[in-house]
Amino acid sequence: MIFDSSTLRPLLATYNNGGNLYDSLQWGPDASTLYAIDNELDFDFFALKVNASGVVLDQLYAGLFTGFRARIHFDPGTKLLYGDYGEAVDPVTALPEGNFFATGRMVPDSKLNRAYLIMGTSIPSTFIIKAFDLAHFNLVDSIKIDNINGYPHRLIRWGTNELAFTTNQESQVYLGGGNIVH
Repeated sequence: MIFDSSTLRPLLATYNNGGNLYDSLQWGPDASTLYAIDNELDFDFFALKVNASGVVLDQLYAGLFTGFRARIHFDPGTKLLYGDYGEAVDPVTALPEGNFFATGRMVPDSKLNRAYLIMGTSIPSTFIIKAFDLAHFNLVDSIKIDNINGYPHRLIRWGTNELAFTTNQESQVYLGGGNIVH
């Protein structure tokens, strides 16, 4: 649904596969394109069109993104969608462009030609942030972070060389930066 203030636009993007499972939403290259995935049942990818009348389902691609509770992330520089399970997909053609072969909350940054993923280790409360080359999908750096309460919920880039993430425990925010973000 699209609202203008409190007024609902008449067209609604519905899809009936047992429910309307637009679990992770991401704006595309402009305000007329919205992307979504189902991260609970079928792992479908949806391309939606937004206009003055509302939002409608434009394309459905079955099983394109995998993983429960995964999110998608659009990068305007590469014009690709990235998933928390390492996928990189062209949202126009729905063709895979590469894979980081890593799983975790992620954020792409084409200005730095990097993708950052934070993932757990076998040691409780210890996580690793891995930096990948966006063009070649190879690992270029990593850093271990100890004494984290909970599990990372969101990862963002901020400033010139900083990352921040929240956890699912007591709304904690962790800020960090340095050589891994360059």
